[in-house]
Amino acid sequence: MVGERVTVYLNGELVVDNVVMGNYWERDKPIYPCGQIELQAHNTPLYFKNIYLKELK
Repeated sequence: MVGERVTVYLNGELVVDNVVMGNYWERDKPIYPCGQIELQAHNTPLYFKNIYLKELK
């Protein structure tokens, strides 16, 4: 994520390319430049492993 734009690769495949990330909880404000990473599921068990974050220069 650079600024409010996000690019996502899932299993080596590009799935989101340079899209503006909206602030879901406070729609009248821009997305915060830093903070926690949140992963969620909706009413089903969900497991995460081998999640890697890389800081962009």
